[in-house]
Amino acid sequence: MVDTPYLPRQFATLDAEISSAANPVCILVYDGQRVGPLIEHLCGRSGEYERLADGVAWFRVSNYLPTGNNLVKRITDAAQAADWVFVHLGCHILPESILHLMKFIACQNAEKPRLLIVGEQTDVIHGNDAMLELFERVGSFINLRLKS
Repeated sequence: MVDTPYLPRQFATLDAEISSAANPVCILVYDGQRVGPLIEHLCGRSGEYERLADGVAWFRVSNYLPTGNNLVKRITDAAQAADWVFVHLGCHILPESILHLMKFIACQNAEKPRLLIVGEQTDVIHGNDAMLELFERVGSFINLRLKS
């Protein structure tokens, strides 16, 4: 896979929209754009993949298929101690259990932890019904695919 760097305009868009975005925040990026640079930009530190460190938790949905039940538990546990929880989709399948958790989170008025779901355009556009519902109707949406 080709690593596609973020453009300064993408970070400017993210900065402008993130403060008013409600949890969960769905972020659509180009294919090949990694989650690590987003974490570093927003948190001022790097996250550790699949663990909670320095107030940042980072998980990948594709590691928890097919049901996502273990990820629901990990996100719930991390939310108790984290300032930021990043969920990278990494696939075009969103388990129903994750969608239900995100709907629950959307009904809360909590500002912490910030919960961000990051999806690459191909995964989201060709995603299952749960994925499309998450990005179209649950929480906030930030599109980092810039128009030319």
